[in-house]
Formats: sequence, C-alpha cells, structure tokens
Amino acid sequence: IHFGKKIKYLLVPFAQYPKSNDIVMYLLSKSPAFKKLEKEKRIDISMDIINYEITEEIVLVYVDDFIGTGRSFQKYLRFKSKDL
Repeated sequence: IHFGKKIKYLLVPFAQYPKSNDIVMYLLSKSPAFKKLEKEKRIDISMDIINYEITEEIVLVYVDDFIGTGRSFQKYLRFKSKDL
C-alpha cells in the first residue's frame, strides 16, 4: 500500500453511533496502516467536517459498511452539503 508523503487522511464515518460502520471504523483504527499513519499524524477520524480545517493536503474518506442500499449515505451527503 502506498500512502503519499504530504497527504493526511480524514476518515469520516457518516452515521451516528451505534451503526454497523462503527465496526468498520474500529477495525480500521486497529490496523497496522492506521497505527503507522496515526503515529506520523497523517490520519484522523471526525464526523464534524464542517468545523475541521480541511486543506489541499487532506483527503476525505467516507467510511461505510457498504451493506444495504446506500440510502443512508445519500441522506447524509444531502444533509451535510447544506452546511458546506
């Protein structure tokens, strides 16, 4: 796996707790790649992207369990895009 040197990854779980994507976020946060990037301060998790300082070096990664219709993500995106 290649991770760009200047890039910071912001993982955005789009559903409020408790949802099935919490399991995905938990497993991601325990992975060796996450631990490495976290140590280098190149990864973060936040649901509050409105108040997060997003720069050109940040890549938003929306996290879902990818099971179902996708309607939850569509609702989330419509709701959040009103604030952008």
